[in-house]
Amino acid sequence: MEMKMEQYIQELTEALTTDLRQSGKYSFDLSCNMEDESMIVFSYEKVLKDVSFKLGSVELHKVTKPLDVIKELINYGLDHCTELKARNAHLLRENKRLEEEQEYIAKEMEKYVQVKETLEQDLYTRFVLVLNEKKSKIRNLQQKLQQVQDNSDGMTTFQKEIVPEDDYEGSTDEENTENNDCSQPTTSARGMHGCDPHDETLPDVPDIAPSRKRRQRHCRGDGSEPKRESSKPQEKGWVATTDKKSNSKQAAAENSAANKIPQEPEDLFEEI
Repeated sequence: MEMKMEQYIQELTEALTTDLRQSGKYSFDLSCNMEDESMIVFSYEKVLKDVSFKLGSVELHKVTKPLDVIKELINYGLDHCTELKARNAHLLRENKRLEEEQEYIAKEMEKYVQVKETLEQDLYTRFVLVLNEKKSKIRNLQQKLQQVQDNSDGMTTFQKEIVPEDDYEGSTDEENTENNDCSQPTTSARGMHGCDPHDETLPDVPDIAPSRKRRQRHCRGDGSEPKRESSKPQEKGWVATTDKKSNSKQAAAENSAANKIPQEPEDLFEEI
């Protein structure tokens, strides 16, 4: 039966060091050699239920001085025992040191665990405070943004309501026409003054400066009325247009009458 060297050494050590009274796994035998009576064979076997196999055997020879051999065996045993005791003491000291280190490490570990838990609790509390503060700031900013949007919407609506009212402040075509009508008598008067004064064939034309000034004041008065009435709603525009046309006709009739009737010098000085 083949066996690995390490396993064989382990089996042999167990066979030679185990108490035979407590274990029935191994059996030992001493037998005399038939060829040489001075030699004895020591054999040892391993028992497995009803089967046993031989682990090894040793040939023992007869010695002439057994006391020396016994002394040598005793010295070897004592030396080996001393070595084992020293080794055992060293292992005990090492074991004690390791136990102390283990206790110290366990205490330090508990301390670190407590510090870790305290730090985690502190960090969690700070995180919650920071998070709540950020949420509060976000809510305030959202409220301000909503207020700004509401105000901008209100201003836009207000501007849309004001724009139609601004249209009434512009000038109309009727006002421009009336202004042109008022300027025509002045242009005709300027044309009359533009004639050659040395032409003796032309009849004498009285000075119409005062009447022109009166017509200008009249035209200015007529022109101011449409501007005041233009601020009114467009529904009353046709009434104002009719009044303006009648006023312009009356002004033209008065201007023509003033050109035909010469005024007295006293009236001219009064007008001046």
